Amino acid sequence: MQSSPASSIWGKSATELLDRPEPAKLTLPDFQSLCADFVDRIVWDRWSDEEIIDGLNLRAKYHNKRISKEDCTELIKARREAHERSGIELPDAVQPGREGLPHYIVPRKDKNHAGWFPRGHVSLIAGSSGMGKTTAMMYLLEDIRNSRSVAGHPAATADYRVLIVDRTVAALEESLEFKGLDETAVLSRAASTSHEDGDPAKVLRRHLRQWTEKAGTPPDVIFLEGIDFWVRKNNDLDAVFRFVKTLEPVAEAWNVAIVASIGSPKIKAKDNYVLTRDKVLGTSAWGRTTHTILFVERQEASDTRKITVLTRTGRDEHIYFRFDDGRAIFSDVEPSEEGLANLNVRTDQQKAIAKHQAEIKAMREIIEPMPAGEKIPLTVFDFIGKNLTRTQRMNELSMAGLVEKAGGCWRRK
Repeated sequence: MQSSPASSIWGKSATELLDRPEPAKLTLPDFQSLCADFVDRIVWDRWSDEEIIDGLNLRAKYHNKRISKEDCTELIKARREAHERSGIELPDAVQPGREGLPHYIVPRKDKNHAGWFPRGHVSLIAGSSGMGKTTAMMYLLEDIRNSRSVAGHPAATADYRVLIVDRTVAALEESLEFKGLDETAVLSRAASTSHEDGDPAKVLRRHLRQWTEKAGTPPDVIFLEGIDFWVRKNNDLDAVFRFVKTLEPVAEAWNVAIVASIGSPKIKAKDNYVLTRDKVLGTSAWGRTTHTILFVERQEASDTRKITVLTRTGRDEHIYFRFDDGRAIFSDVEPSEEGLANLNVRTDQQKAIAKHQAEIKAMREIIEPMPAGEKIPLTVFDFIGKNLTRTQRMNELSMAGLVEKAGGCWRRK
């Protein structure tokens, strides 16, 4: 058998291979169509948006075209929306960089008490109308956002978003009045929807993309308020099962925890359920398919509410709260008469601190614009409370570097 020449490759010379014609240059419309086809194919492989943008940039470089990150983002968004309008169910893309996040939003307390709200799962807060479910959840979420301990569990930091199904954001704003929460922070994280907006999983994906686009990173917790209006057939085991199981893949792909609020049936005391999980409105499928459940109920012959925390792997926990002057006051132990008195003391302390901070803020607003050396006007002292003297207040401002005593009077430093 005669061997081929060393310069021959697959029957062609090196010169012939190097002189092969370049691929025809694509027009801009053809390149745009090519990119759209690429996005349509690759979303089925659960690529994240960042990975799709990298792929588009490689194709642009190969075809000598320019494409910005904004163009890529808009194209991906447009193709996803087109799929949704056509009724095609796209698989959720796995979000990069979120694999190492803590599994529980509220960490495990000890060996006996498990963590709350695991990522990738649906949890519930349940209770009759007027029990304060939303208010209690807002306090809890704000504590987590501000790295404060919850019910003796270790402090952790997580951001949240609120998706309201049964009301509007304006109604949420009204319910937050006089609660002592940062209303601006809460309302900036809230949006509203309804069952007419489409399939719950699609609506949740849409909002997650919008929140991520706006904040740069996805939230850690999604609070769905009023999902019984979204499901509607709460006594249908199959409907509830399908609802939870369509949300779980979204929670898994985005590595977020979903906490949903739902009502509980009106029952007489003598007809009370043996298991707290069975008190959730509708079929027992709610208790069987969800993870952490917070059940809110009123203590008998009392204004105190009791939150029972049910986890899958730990002992039940109890939190108590009641409203005083609009604010919710929480306790880890059931308030006796002495306990209620302690709660009152804590409330008074919070009121005093808030009043003190308001007085200092009002005085600073007058003093800060003043030029150095100018005498402090008497109007500043209109904000002084009855419990502290003028000297005590001015000493605080002096320690803050705003005023100093010179020539027998207080002046701007």
